[in-house]
Amino acid sequence: MSDVRLLTLLESGLPSWVIFLQSYPVFCHFYHPWMFPLARTLYMIISIVTVLIGFYDLYKNVPVLEATVAHLCGPLLDWIETWEMVTRIKYLGTMLFLHNCQKALKWLLMMSNTTRSFFSVIAQPFVGPLSELFSLWNAFTEVVYSFCSIISMMVGSTCSLVADLVEILLMPFWLLLSLVWTIGNSILYPIFWMFSEMLYLPIRVVLALANTVAFIWTCLYGTIIEVWQCVSSIFKLASATKSAVSSTYEASLWRSLWDDLFSHVFRALRAILNGFAAFFIACNRHRLSIYNYIEAAIQKFFCWILQRSNFLDQDHGHHSLNTQPRNPSGLRRRRRRRSHLIGKQE
Repeated sequence: MSDVRLLTLLESGLPSWVIFLQSYPVFCHFYHPWMFPLARTLYMIISIVTVLIGFYDLYKNVPVLEATVAHLCGPLLDWIETWEMVTRIKYLGTMLFLHNCQKALKWLLMMSNTTRSFFSVIAQPFVGPLSELFSLWNAFTEVVYSFCSIISMMVGSTCSLVADLVEILLMPFWLLLSLVWTIGNSILYPIFWMFSEMLYLPIRVVLALANTVAFIWTCLYGTIIEVWQCVSSIFKLASATKSAVSSTYEASLWRSLWDDLFSHVFRALRAILNGFAAFFIACNRHRLSIYNYIEAAIQKFFCWILQRSNFLDQDHGHHSLNTQPRNPSGLRRRRRRRSHLIGKQE
């Protein structure tokens, strides 16, 4: 692997002393193949910049060359002059700022040294007493810290003991309360909810029927009001048309009356149909009970008819036996009618 790396360095153009330094531990990872193109590029850039600086020096110091170059490429030289002036101003401002910063730093250092020497001379007599007071202050702070730590430890242990005692005392009540809460949520609440729904169901049915009846009544009332308004408007228009003279005006008036009448009639019919639709929807909600009631009523009606027909047949039979001889065709007809009624009932 090292031979391949040395071959790569040699092919990239690095000198022989670089390849020689690869045997040392520090320089073996320092050189890379891209260093030679980088050095060559930097060398070319430095050479070009040096040549440009030389040409610019000749341009500034040789008047004939300056006039010739200004005649050939004037806008470029104007931009160079402007850029040079701006660069000089920036350089001058930077130098002035740095010079002022240097003066301010020197003045600050001088004032700090003067202040430190002044305060050191003043504080020299108080150094001994302050050192003693500082040692006493350290001892006092240590005592206060130890006392506060002891108090905090005692308070914490007391609070934990009180909390444990309260928890032990309240544990049976908490267990009893949790048991009651569980029983109430799992057993009593569903039972109460079921009873409340059973009690509220008839109220819901009554309210639904009341709403349906109220809706039908409002529809009928609105229909009656609209019909009354329509009839009153018809009478008003009829009384107004009696005083009309022109036949064309009378025809147009009757046409408008006819259109108005049709609009009111169709509106009233629509309201009536809406009322019947709402009523049948409400009946459909309770179709099972209505169906059972109608079925029982029909059965009772057919039973009554059958009993009535049997009674009439018996009465007629007794009368025929008493008055005239038996008629076998009439008996067959009655039997056929009775079987037909029984089959219809089934």
